[in-house]
Amino acid sequence: MDYKDEHDFSSYETDEDVYSAYNTKVDNANLKPNHRNNNRKSNKLNKLYFVILCISFVITSLSISVAFFTASARSKMVQEIESAVVNFNLKVEKITSEEKEGLVPVKDNEILNALKGENGKQCIDLNGNNVCQIYKVSVNNDSDYSTTFKSSLELIASKNSGYSNLKWAELIYSDNPTLLGDIKTMDTSNWKTSYGVGANTTGEFYIAIWISDNGSNQNDSDFGSFTGNVTFEAISGDKMTSTFSSK
Repeated sequence: MDYKDEHDFSSYETDEDVYSAYNTKVDNANLKPNHRNNNRKSNKLNKLYFVILCISFVITSLSISVAFFTASARSKMVQEIESAVVNFNLKVEKITSEEKEGLVPVKDNEILNALKGENGKQCIDLNGNNVCQIYKVSVNNDSDYSTTFKSSLELIASKNSGYSNLKWAELIYSDNPTLLGDIKTMDTSNWKTSYGVGANTTGEFYIAIWISDNGSNQNDSDFGSFTGNVTFEAISGDKMTSTFSSK
């Protein structure tokens, strides 16, 4: 059959593919606007997501900055408070009594028994000799805020005296005193490297001093009297020294 219709097809049988191609072109032409609309919507969504991401990043950055600034400001404020002038007092007093003049050497491994003493008298042996001395150190923080101290202690032979084997140690004071920390020599020693004392509070510490028995005659190496210097320094730099004497 050979005929032409309004679409210029020469025949139905032979031009069916052409007809289908024509319809496809028409459909595609009708679909193009929809594709463009979808692309526009996708671009808008991408932009929206990007804007949201940027806003989130800015908010997160601001939060971190505010937190860092707050922490820094708080730290600076604490430092300014602690660096202010600290009002404090320091006192050292001997709390053991002596029945005879001078100290008798005692071995380091026997110092606990020496501290306990005999007949209810601390630092006194069976013969009534003085084998050690106990001192009380008081640091009174008169400030309206807590502060941190570091301290040191040194022992010095007094005039016309000589000492080579003086030792000392901090102790837990009671009826049965015990040592706290290491045994130290008479040279200047760091004591408490960082110790906090509350506002309007007094910190109390105890130390024991004795002549360490070296197993030989010590009459010429350890005799006479001695003095001690206890120094407390606040974090602000304010420093105070209290001097005490064995006599």
